[in-house]
Amino acid sequence: LSCNSFVELERPISSAPALNIVDLHSNNIQGELPSQILEGRQYLDFSSNKFTSIDSGSDLSSVMFLSLAKNDIHGSIPTSLCNATNLEVLDLEVNHFKGTIPYCLIAATPNLRVLNAKRNNLRGIIPNKFGKTCMFQ
Repeated sequence: LSCNSFVELERPISSAPALNIVDLHSNNIQGELPSQILEGRQYLDFSSNKFTSIDSGSDLSSVMFLSLAKNDIHGSIPTSLCNATNLEVLDLEVNHFKGTIPYCLIAATPNLRVLNAKRNNLRGIIPNKFGKTCMFQ
């Protein structure tokens, strides 16, 4: 469903437990990214939309790939991402995240290979607990 002109996700969103891949990149979807579409998935690409926030109560334990790049997300990096224990790729590039990278994100994601957080408003100290195979941008 990528590269279309969708502007919103109809509510309520079915959990669709057999759906492992959700690729909605390059649309015009705006508002909050709801937890129902995040939970139980392995591959999530919501890049190049107009999302402004993420439901902080999301269960992300199954997620391996998550791209939120090129949206309009404001605020801190959600600590709910710390529950994404299988996460390998996290792309947060070109948003309005502020504050620091949560230490729990690094400590709880031993499989993290790529963390792209460039072009945000992050500050502070970069945690030094990244795995040896993690590429940080």
